[in-house]
Amino acid sequence: MPAKNIVRVAAAQLNPVLDSATGTVDKVLKAIADAAIEGAQLIVFPETVVPYYPYFSFVMPAVSMGATHLKLYEDSPIIPGPVTDAIAAAAKAAGIVVVLGVNERDHGTLYNAQVIFDADGTMLLKRRKITPTYHERMIWGMGDGSGLKVVDSAVGRIGALACWEHYNPLARYALMAQHEEIHCSQFPGSLVGPIFADQMEVTMRHHALESGCFVVNATAWLTPEQKRGQAPTPELEKAFAGGCYTAIITPEGRHVVEPLRDGEGLLIADCDMALITKRKRMMDSVGHYARPELLSLVLDARATAPVSGLPTPEVSMPLSVAETQPLVHRIQTGSSPCPTRARRRCADSCLKPLLITQEPSMETATTSQLLTELQSQGLRLADASAGAPSRRGGAGPSDHKAVTIDGRTIMVPVHSAGAMASVYEVSAPGADGKATLKRNTIPIKEISFPKQPRFYKMQTFDGVPYWKIATLHGADVLATTVLQTCVRYGRRSTSCQFCAIGESLAGGRTINRKTPEQLGEVARAAMLLDGIKHMVMTTGTPNFTDRGAEILCESAFGVKAATVAHAGFASGLPIQAQCEPPDDARWYQRMKNAGVDALGMHIEAVTQSVREQIMPGKATVNIEQYLTAFADAVQVFGRGQVSTYILYGLGDTREAVLEMSAKLIALGVYPFVVPFVPIQGTPLQDQRSPNPVEMRELLEPLGKMLVAGGLKSADIKAGCGKCGACSSLSAYEKA
Repeated sequence: MPAKNIVRVAAAQLNPVLDSATGTVDKVLKAIADAAIEGAQLIVFPETVVPYYPYFSFVMPAVSMGATHLKLYEDSPIIPGPVTDAIAAAAKAAGIVVVLGVNERDHGTLYNAQVIFDADGTMLLKRRKITPTYHERMIWGMGDGSGLKVVDSAVGRIGALACWEHYNPLARYALMAQHEEIHCSQFPGSLVGPIFADQMEVTMRHHALESGCFVVNATAWLTPEQKRGQAPTPELEKAFAGGCYTAIITPEGRHVVEPLRDGEGLLIADCDMALITKRKRMMDSVGHYARPELLSLVLDARATAPVSGLPTPEVSMPLSVAETQPLVHRIQTGSSPCPTRARRRCADSCLKPLLITQEPSMETATTSQLLTELQSQGLRLADASAGAPSRRGGAGPSDHKAVTIDGRTIMVPVHSAGAMASVYEVSAPGADGKATLKRNTIPIKEISFPKQPRFYKMQTFDGVPYWKIATLHGADVLATTVLQTCVRYGRRSTSCQFCAIGESLAGGRTINRKTPEQLGEVARAAMLLDGIKHMVMTTGTPNFTDRGAEILCESAFGVKAATVAHAGFASGLPIQAQCEPPDDARWYQRMKNAGVDALGMHIEAVTQSVREQIMPGKATVNIEQYLTAFADAVQVFGRGQVSTYILYGLGDTREAVLEMSAKLIALGVYPFVVPFVPIQGTPLQDQRSPNPVEMRELLEPLGKMLVAGGLKSADIKAGCGKCGACSSLSAYEKA
């Protein structure tokens, strides 16, 4: 039996010091030490307990609270600053994760902030309450979507929301979708009355059930003297009665220990993390119980600012004259003074803004640059239903949507975390089908979406919808995974960490085995109704011998038989088949005889160590074996008709990709290099995509190498390289 993963957590029901800027901080530091003595690995404090919650705003009219409000300004810390430095040091000394509520002062505005420190003192997250509640809107500014994130910590994946943010189900779902394991919630306490505590309990126990996570909730508590001091009249003291509920809740919605409802204290409990899987096995609201094709959430995760394009200083308060003495940085032929306090980090805070200013504006950027930017950064949609449905999960590229720009259709990420934070957004299409593409809210180009294909409305005689058998990819490509299972999938020791081949099957968006008759029927309809020009046919790996070649032969034969002499294709619809290298080279000729016109065998990454880390099962077929297989396949299909997918961003260097591409081109293999796009629900869902500059620096020389080697995407008979929707590589094929 595996050892239990037990996390000991603490929730502090703290009595804040209301007349001191630092008094509550001292109590927080003591509570951290006390919790650590009890063996706690995580401690959660109440909402804006530092320096104190603005209780006065609940009972005082705006006209009379000026002096009290100004005192809160004076007492509130900047972040980062001395207060957060002290908390970080305490967290590190105690080896404990700390979640703290703070009134953050940022120049002329206060914010309700939640700060998470890891057990080593690192500040993992600072987020701001997105909508202050009722009276709080006189006190705090509004946060943005950049803080709606879950972070990895020493105790697992942590998310946090404050008070009535929990009544915004979309905010909660944004964290649930990031697979939070411990949700840290904060409320003010001693407010409204007993009904507030009752509502809090219902809300937090429901979130634990719905999210399938532990919830650690903390509220503050006021003494009777403090309540009298906050109330302008004796009648208003009742506004501070009750309202305390400090609790620790399991994923099954149960209290681990009895909650604290009165007085100051520290609640400590052991959480068995195995209960998360126990709950989600039955009900995973962002997994097997979700229906993203029916209901989905669009999150704008960008950090907002009143003015874009200005360099942001690393501190929140103005710098002194001494701190703003120029430090010259030369980048190419330009220079700029550095106003940053922490000059050791100047490369991070100054280099990127300067580099951005040297890039061509999007009004003058070439189409290839724009395509590269979109495929690296993704796109936010005003109307998720525009055009053909986007694809989620499955084998190969996913979480994309097809868009047409300057007559070229490409697949752009729309469901990844990067896409949700993209500087690019597109309006809902008008009556003419055209939509406006914007960069940082500035219109730059008209684009359109391919329409939903007509064959999607059809089904087979046995009732299977055509779109579950094959889908439109790009503008005129039919794509299918003939076998939706893989011998490597589902085991961390063998599966490719970027692959989601089982997700679409589990979600009911496809069927496992597409028969040759079904494939032929759908292909013929797609040709006649929607003008499909070629087909991509991939498969999960069914065994370690032919590795899918046999099932591809059967499938290709079925499609060719159904489409021969249709829609102008005398020999039937052109097909690219995709599989791992079979153990017997004679399979290449068999596939060609069955009707396969082009072959894809995807190495994914070019460095063997990267392949072993990212795709441990597939890496057992090493690079040298792939090169041998490529040479054998080119002998059958011809130069340029064999290709391989290379996902840039998995860990290979630019130099390694170009070196491998040179070898492939010499063999007659087309290296189809695409930016890695993380797919939700996979182990690599949080890995970043390469930025546009990195992609251009790779694709520009690669495009020239292809031309010099006599390989062009336009000459490929069928498949990914010919389609080109997942990479802007073909736009760089220039002599």
